Amino acid sequence: FALEIRELVFEGMIYEVIQKVKGLDPQFFECNPHLLFRLKQVRFLVYKNLCPVILKLLASYFILLA
Repeated sequence: FALEIRELVFEGMIYEVIQKVKGLDPQFFECNPHLLFRLKQVRFLVYKNLCPVILKLLASYFILLA
């Protein structure tokens, strides 16, 4: 499941990620508002077509998760 979510994030399908996570655990983002903020931040950057910024942000975030 984690790899599927990661792939969706890297494809810029942030809305789908949020919906999948909410489908599995409706309170997940209530307990982890910082993650929802990061996902919405990435969604905004995808919308603005700021790919280098997105990649840098995602790389730093996934390094922290590892």
